[in-house]
Amino acid sequence: MTVYDAYINVFENKFHYNHWRPYTAIRWAANDENPDTEPDPEWNNLHKHTYAFPSYPSAHGTASTAAMTVLASTLGTGDKYNFTMTTEEVDKAGPFSEKVKMDPPTRTFNSFSQAGMEAGARPMSPFRPLLLPVFYLSTISAYYGRPGGSAYWHITGNH
Repeated sequence: MTVYDAYINVFENKFHYNHWRPYTAIRWAANDENPDTEPDPEWNNLHKHTYAFPSYPSAHGTASTAAMTVLASTLGTGDKYNFTMTTEEVDKAGPFSEKVKMDPPTRTFNSFSQAGMEAGARPMSPFRPLLLPVFYLSTISAYYGRPGGSAYWHITGNH
């Protein structure tokens, strides 16, 4: 429920802020009404496509951090919890695309908040199913430090 709530919230905010993705901004710079930018219609990103929704805020970072917050609250350990994740490879550009090896494939975390922060900060995090650059750490750093999302309060019973 928390991850679902996080996705609803983040997609409402994506369309509220309506921030261009780099793929669109670089290729269509002639349309941004800024005389200091020049378009590069040949520019491409690592996965050679873009998504049909705005880039900001990070849905993956928000949902991952929401999940880590619930784990910290429900396992009886608080935020301090050591764990290791191994992800050998990921899809380059979504299901059925070629695979990319993770480097490093194994990550160790000292806390749920460390894992949640990395989910939005590192393009090659084991939490990230795609090779996507993440430009806005503020999305997830705002979630940590002050549990306030409606799902957090509902799931943990802290009304």
